[in-house]
Amino acid sequence: CFRPSPSVLNHMNELLISRFWQILLGIFTILLLFGAQIQWLFLPKEADIVFDVLFTIALVVFSLDIVLRCYLEPNYFNFCGSGSNVNGEQGRAVNAWGGCHIGSFMFWCDFISTLTLLYNITYINRTLTEESGFE
Repeated sequence: CFRPSPSVLNHMNELLISRFWQILLGIFTILLLFGAQIQWLFLPKEADIVFDVLFTIALVVFSLDIVLRCYLEPNYFNFCGSGSNVNGEQGRAVNAWGGCHIGSFMFWCDFISTLTLLYNITYINRTLTEESGFE
């Protein structure tokens, strides 16, 4: 299993908690939430290439964020109790699988929202480039 050196992990952590990274994630989150609707409602078809580039960059940034968090946050992607397994200590309930789960709730939210970007990229989803009969 690949594990980066402590100095690389430190640099990864510095990037993850930096103001630059938080602002970048915020901008791309707004793009993810509203970009496709703005593109389809207000902009001409020629603007599709600009949004394809922006959506591709967002896909790379969000994917990198998921990978960084998998390395740096022990409970973000927890496979079969590889992080902290409580086994009922301090009144916490143990599930029937013995603490085995794949990924935290936040991991799955990030993963699924990142996958939805693929639908908005026209060179991946060819149905977006076809003419609709609504003109």
